[in-house]
Amino acid sequence: MIRVSLTENGAYWLARWQLNCKTVGKSLGNRGHISREEAEKACKRLEAALNVAPSPVIDDNPTISGWLETFLKLRPGLAERSAALYRACGDRLATFLGPNKPLEGVTALEAMHFRAWLFSTGHLADQTVYRIMGEARAIFQCAVDVDILTKNPWTKVMPPKPRSNRDWPEIGPDTLEKLLSVTTGRWGVLLGLLRLAGLRRHEALTLKWQNVDLNARKITVVHPGRYQSTKGRTRQVPIEPLLHDILFEASMEGDGQDLVCAGIAGGSLHHGFKVLCQRANIEPWPAWCQVLRRCCETEWAGKYPLHVVTQWMGNSPQIAMRHYLHATEADFERVSGTSSPAQTPPIFHIPQP
Repeated sequence: MIRVSLTENGAYWLARWQLNCKTVGKSLGNRGHISREEAEKACKRLEAALNVAPSPVIDDNPTISGWLETFLKLRPGLAERSAALYRACGDRLATFLGPNKPLEGVTALEAMHFRAWLFSTGHLADQTVYRIMGEARAIFQCAVDVDILTKNPWTKVMPPKPRSNRDWPEIGPDTLEKLLSVTTGRWGVLLGLLRLAGLRRHEALTLKWQNVDLNARKITVVHPGRYQSTKGRTRQVPIEPLLHDILFEASMEGDGQDLVCAGIAGGSLHHGFKVLCQRANIEPWPAWCQVLRRCCETEWAGKYPLHVVTQWMGNSPQIAMRHYLHATEADFERVSGTSSPAQTPPIFHIPQP
């Protein structure tokens, strides 16, 4: 029987267990966001999952394609989307290096050529290349952790971390009102959940009515995964007045649907949003779901303590500062004194002579 123990690895909780006479580890999340009790429960769930499924047999000299399958079996709590990204990374590695390339035969020079190949495709953003290189590093680091490799060829060839783009548009009440005035179906609900509650796209599309408490004005965001990370933890989000009106109106339709955003398919979001913008005579903007979420967090951060905002948003202060918050036009107007005093109180008062 496999026994999983809880240890600390710097700022993170780490689960460790023995598999085929080798030690395997899995990060359980930041210690600042996950209590010891939660981490111990995660260890018990992981232990149960490992003892249900048969232990994978580890080849001492696997190929790239063969090791990818073993790597995924060694991480049973991996989210479905994360597993898909690792598979896509493995496919790229197999395409560039060959599917039958022995894992121990991959050199740092080949890893560097792989990085150059990713950039040469011309259609991958710097952030995407950085993520793929990080996934490749994790795949090979797992082989180091179970003593198949002695060193990770990806350790020293990571590209510089791209700077976050802070030039996204500000989507204020006026723009949101124009979009809401032309929505049909549940599109108004989706826009409200993204802009007024800061939900992620998949959180809004999978939100059920049973997790919406209109009386207490709270939304409970539940993630179906067995293991909770910073991004995947269950959390509660307040419902502000405008969003309450939108949700209340949708709830009164009585269509018997479990999903709050029933009738909206994830694959049609880009086209559907473009149609809405055309109706509202608004220029559509890229990554619109993420932009609406960013605008929500930026607005909240100007009103409430950051630790409260990040708890509602389901991220961390570090991630918020790096990817979600930026200076708005209202911030410039408040400092320069060009905003209306009725809308924005002065930072300090200078006595008149």
